[in-house]
Amino acid sequence: MILSTREQAINFCIYAMTHDDSMRRMWEAWDDGRNSETLEPFVEELRDAVCRVFGTYTFEHDMLEHVVLMAIQHHDEAENRW
Repeated sequence: MILSTREQAINFCIYAMTHDDSMRRMWEAWDDGRNSETLEPFVEELRDAVCRVFGTYTFEHDMLEHVVLMAIQHHDEAENRW
């Protein structure tokens, strides 16, 4: 199976959320209260991480936002929270 760049970026975000200590702490901080005050910095950090790995010009702003939100949703679903 060949994954698109978008799918690879989603997988990268899920990997980062699972294995990077700072990302995991940010995820847990949001997950505890599920409020927008802790979600926005987490989303911003994931967007920055995607840009560092995949390049600044790989995704347009809307697609980058979609990648990050899809990764959060998939990660959340994997933990049976939806």
